[in-house]
Amino acid sequence: MNVGSWRLHRRLFTIGSQARRHTESGAIRAGALLLAAFMLTITLLAMTAVSLLYAGKADRALARTTAVGESDAEAGLRWALSDDMLEDSRQFGVVFIEPLTPDAPMPPGVTKWPGPGEVLMSPGLLAAGESEGIADRYGEVVGMIGESGLTDPGEKLVYVHPVGGLTIDDPLHVAGFGPNEGELYYSLDFGIDQDRPQWAFHGLIAGMLLMPSLLLLFVACRTASQQRDKRAVLVAVLGGRRMDRAAISAGDAWRPITLGSLLAVVFAVTVIATEPTIPITGYEMSFADLRSAWPLLLAVVGLAWVVAMTAAILLDRATTSGNSTRPAPSRGRSTQVLAALFPVMVLITMVGPQLFAVGTGAPRPAYILTYWAGAIGTAITMPAAIAVSTAYLGAVLARRGARRRHPGQLVAGRRISAHPGPTARMVSGVTIGLFVLMQALAWQGAFASQSVRGQALIDDIGYSTVEVDPRGDVSTDQISRFVEALPPEAQLLGLELGFEFNELVATLHGDSPALTAAGLPCGSDGNIIPVEALTPAVQAAVRGVSPVVHETPDAADHIADSDDTGMLVTLPPGEEFSIPDVKGISYQVFPLGATVEVPGMSNLSGGAPNRDQALWTVLIGVIAVGVTAVVASFATAAEYLRHGKAIAPLTSIAGDFRIFRSYAAWSIFMPIALAGAVGTIVGSWIAFSVDDVGAQLITTELVLTCIGAIAVIGALVTVVAGATAIRQAQTWVPRGD
Repeated sequence: MNVGSWRLHRRLFTIGSQARRHTESGAIRAGALLLAAFMLTITLLAMTAVSLLYAGKADRALARTTAVGESDAEAGLRWALSDDMLEDSRQFGVVFIEPLTPDAPMPPGVTKWPGPGEVLMSPGLLAAGESEGIADRYGEVVGMIGESGLTDPGEKLVYVHPVGGLTIDDPLHVAGFGPNEGELYYSLDFGIDQDRPQWAFHGLIAGMLLMPSLLLLFVACRTASQQRDKRAVLVAVLGGRRMDRAAISAGDAWRPITLGSLLAVVFAVTVIATEPTIPITGYEMSFADLRSAWPLLLAVVGLAWVVAMTAAILLDRATTSGNSTRPAPSRGRSTQVLAALFPVMVLITMVGPQLFAVGTGAPRPAYILTYWAGAIGTAITMPAAIAVSTAYLGAVLARRGARRRHPGQLVAGRRISAHPGPTARMVSGVTIGLFVLMQALAWQGAFASQSVRGQALIDDIGYSTVEVDPRGDVSTDQISRFVEALPPEAQLLGLELGFEFNELVATLHGDSPALTAAGLPCGSDGNIIPVEALTPAVQAAVRGVSPVVHETPDAADHIADSDDTGMLVTLPPGEEFSIPDVKGISYQVFPLGATVEVPGMSNLSGGAPNRDQALWTVLIGVIAVGVTAVVASFATAAEYLRHGKAIAPLTSIAGDFRIFRSYAAWSIFMPIALAGAVGTIVGSWIAFSVDDVGAQLITTELVLTCIGAIAVIGALVTVVAGATAIRQAQTWVPRGD
């Protein structure tokens, strides 16, 4: 570029910057561009942060991976992994250790191993388990696990040094930790294994935040576009090239876009500096991972700025017909194309995923990606489909207005029929907001369904009967001491589960008082008890099969001698166990503690991670609905001013201002009401395949409420639009234009 061209483009850039202040709806467009740049930057930063956090968690998990030796002579630490869980929470790691030498190897986050009867606990576990007395469950807490030894700051983890040492038969012999210390054997991956895959989070952010952010950017770029398009045509007529028009467009848009990007940087820096807990989810992220990657984050900010500026430049169109200098009116071709794609996207969403279905197993990534591709495409094309439908209705409305001499209907019908693009921008926030809401509810219900069923099971069974499954080999004496530490009314049954001829067989062992406490008849040794005669708790414990009763006074001996027999402990009706207290007793008696849970909960224990992951859908869905509401607000506000200015001359023809209220009703309320109805129905239909297997949070009442709420909002917007048009008409005077 020569000096002359550079000076010309700098001048054109300045002209564009000055022209922004005098453009129709200039302040509205500037605000929209600022928010669009802000949201696009934050969204791209969020997607980058997800990758950084997953990578950081994987690195820290690898750093604490055990390197094993063949015997105690080749290692300085005995090590055994177990697990536990707080009430209504996910599993976490419980690591039993016994240092054999003063210089026993230590994983990251540990500076000194605890002595016998002492434990090291993560801050997240200590805080979350305070109500359950977690500080006293495993022994005396003598220190905290450092952040370098946790996959994230909120991870729950505990290292336990048993009083009598690690007495199990096959502990790991640990020679070191990390990939450079020897053969990798085992890693504490509870936090990672229970997380949704990284691509799922990226897809969630892309669908619920990136798409609305790009929509907001498009609406912002096309707000008050008529004058800028005319300006671009004029520049082209005067011999201006594409780069000349780009310089003017860049000058028009750079200030709000740059300010939005800077505000996003300020927001991100504030978040990283203050290290808050993520709202709704309660997640504590490792901000150190983000601070160490600041060059990449700055590059992402630059990318977002470039994308926003490029969109602002490319979406300023200089539309001409052939070699003519006469501006050609837009026929809304892009809107027509998007509208034609709408049924295609609906078909892909409803039929496409079934091509990758795998029976009753977990859906494959291709299944979910196809569903999301179709669903996102449906949300993008739905506003155009509604706009084109409204345009056809507008043509009918115009003919009806002309026939009945209703000027409001005539003008509104002709305008919405001729300009489907502005209608699509106006309703896009409504339709996409409804789509995001339905998807958030559907996925929350799907993720939380297992947890909901688990809570329903607890409500039905209660806590008067619990299953206790000691970890490792236990003796009759340990079982007896465990039962003696329980409330005096507690009775012990042995529960043996096995398979004969590929069929599940259940056997209950216990003396007469224990059988009676469990609701079983005495004197029925060797009999099979019909499952329908059992209490709900025992039904769940025997997995729904009719058990054989073995009446014996030596249930503890049978439990100790059999690997297939667990413990079923009961209290009289009306009394209940405290699960945390029973767990605490198990860790005092058994070498590795025990799993303690309501019968049947083992099949539903995976519900807590999915329920927790659903909170991310809720969080991102709430933000997305807010973004789409902003889209609708800016699009409608721009239409207020445009409509009011365009039809102000009708005052001299109509003689009064009633035409403006009628005009607003047909051009504003009708599209918004139609968008509310179609968006709610199609959005709930698209989400049905997800919601149907979940907690079914999308109900008929919810659908009707959404339609009614959008209708009310549309009525309020219509009133404001009519008042705006009247106010502009009152100040309009002929100017010869």
